[in-house]
Amino acid sequence: MGEATAVTTSPRVVRLRLADADATELDLPYDYLLVASGVSYPCAPIKPSAAERTLAARQARWDGAAAALQEAASVIVVGGGLVGVELAAEIVEAYPSKPLTLITSGAALRSDP
Repeated sequence: MGEATAVTTSPRVVRLRLADADATELDLPYDYLLVASGVSYPCAPIKPSAAERTLAARQARWDGAAAALQEAASVIVVGGGLVGVELAAEIVEAYPSKPLTLITSGAALRSDP
């Protein structure tokens, strides 16, 4: 167990502080990072951005994200709640040979804070 203390995009790294006696810190590199931290959206399901004024624009954004995920050598999902676990399962089912790391702050997956 531990906590993610920082995320950088260049280099692509999640910094972790482990919950061991020494509070060991380590950097976990990633190719594709998903954050599912249990926050709620301001609307259902996801509010479009100003650049996504049409359904076609939103579909293009989703298609780009799907292509980036497909090309990634590995994936990190941050968030071990229901959404994070479901998302990780969907990715593993679609890409069974792609390494995936699931990071959670809880004592167990899908645990309440």
